[in-house]
Amino acid sequence: MLRGPEAHFLFNAIKANNLSEATLQNLLLSGSAGLSIAMGDACATKFDVRFVNAIPLADLLRPLSHVDLLDMDIQGAEVEVLGSAMAAIDAKVKRAHVGMHGQDLHDATRALFVERGWRPVFDFAPQTVHRTSGGAFETQDGILAFGHLRLLTSQ
Repeated sequence: MLRGPEAHFLFNAIKANNLSEATLQNLLLSGSAGLSIAMGDACATKFDVRFVNAIPLADLLRPLSHVDLLDMDIQGAEVEVLGSAMAAIDAKVKRAHVGMHGQDLHDATRALFVERGWRPVFDFAPQTVHRTSGGAFETQDGILAFGHLRLLTSQ
C-alpha cells in the first residue's frame, strides 16, 4: 500500500493529468496504473504503480524455527512492515540488514531495533560520506545492520 510522500505524489500526478478514471480502470483491470511518472526533476527513471500480493512478515516467519539473516530494502515500508512483526523478529531472527531511503526512515528503523535491545553492527546514514578502515564511501540509501544478542549466543 502506498502511503506518505509517494502516495501524495501519485495522487497529485493523477489529478494534474486528469487521469483518475483511466488510472482506476487500469489498476482494477490489469493491476497496473499505466502511468509513466518521473520521481523528481533529476530522475531519468520512470515509475508505474502496480498491485502486488503481500504477505505480512510475521506470517512468513511463523513456520520457521529460526532465521540467520533478515535482509530487506522495501522502498519506504520498512517501519510499517518491521513494526508489525517485531515480536516475531525478536523471537526468531539472529541478524537483520535493512536498507532504506531518507534520514527520518533510517532513524525510525534504528529505533525499532535499539528499543528492543538489538546491537547495531553498523549504521550508515543515507546521503552521507562514511570513512572506514577500508576507505571512504558515500551512501545514497541508509544501511543498518543489527545482531540479536540473545539469539546469537543461544543457538
